[in-house]
Amino acid sequence: MAIVERQLFEIEVRKARLMAERDGVETLDIGEVSGFDNLDPDWIRGQIEGQKSLFVARRAALAQELEQIDEQKTQIENQIEGSKAQIAALERQLGLVERELTDKETLFAQNLVPVGQVLALQRDEAGLEGDIGRLTSQVAESRARISELSVQALRLAESRREEAITQLRDLQYSEIELEERRLSLIEQLSRLDVRSPTDGVVFGSSIFAVRAVVQPAEPMMYVVPGGQALLVSARIETTDIDQVFPGQPVFLRLTTFDARTTPEVPGEVLRISADALTDEATKQTYYEAVILPDTSVLEDMPGVELLPGMPAEAFLRTRDRTPLSYLLRPIAVYFERAFREE
Repeated sequence: MAIVERQLFEIEVRKARLMAERDGVETLDIGEVSGFDNLDPDWIRGQIEGQKSLFVARRAALAQELEQIDEQKTQIENQIEGSKAQIAALERQLGLVERELTDKETLFAQNLVPVGQVLALQRDEAGLEGDIGRLTSQVAESRARISELSVQALRLAESRREEAITQLRDLQYSEIELEERRLSLIEQLSRLDVRSPTDGVVFGSSIFAVRAVVQPAEPMMYVVPGGQALLVSARIETTDIDQVFPGQPVFLRLTTFDARTTPEVPGEVLRISADALTDEATKQTYYEAVILPDTSVLEDMPGVELLPGMPAEAFLRTRDRTPLSYLLRPIAVYFERAFREE
């Protein structure tokens, strides 16, 4: 579990650095990363400082490469300025040569100068024009080189950004896998702890030693819920279920206490089981009725305290009947069954 959490934390701080590189920010600010309280604080600080140092180093390396490109552009720009100065000087020389050539050609037409002087000036004119063309071409090439360096600088920054985006995407996939492993481990660890579904008092525990083996489907202990109202579970015979309904008044007799000094406790039926149940010991079927007693009548009686598991007798009030009906009802039922055709 600790290894997975360390890997997840490393991914979180790496993501923070890569997002800073992607966005081109100047400083890396890694805030508090929640969800890793179990990790060593010194180790966490070391990871954060390591990513900050790496961010500074990578940013410095990128800045150095961009600075070198800027220096190359500056050198080329200086070369362009020098070439432009040479071109200007050659153009002035060319102008002088052209003027002198014009004069010589006029004198040559009058047979006042030899043809060699005219040819020499023509050679000088052609040489100057060639030098000017060569320097002009160099200026164009230098400007093209500056454009290439500018594109290289842009590509360098964009390449660093694309690299950060690619690594971020890969880290997200790794983070998803590790998070799934982490949740799986948390679930496995949670199975090592046995938790009661409710608060209460433990009794009947069968586990007394550390690292004891728990057999499947075997109860380890019982829990009596605390802070809840006590309920009475009563068994209703299947022949009497038609006379029982939720909300029906009930009187409870607590057989644990002295009947002469302990009054009957009123109550009502909360719910009835949806189907008949079977007692595994006696194989008798019955319906279960859950009764809520009104224990306020016992508050002023010292020494009377209701505890879970106490026996009680429940008397459910059905309908009012006369003493004569109690005597005649069994006889009527007998004759009704006796004269019925089979």
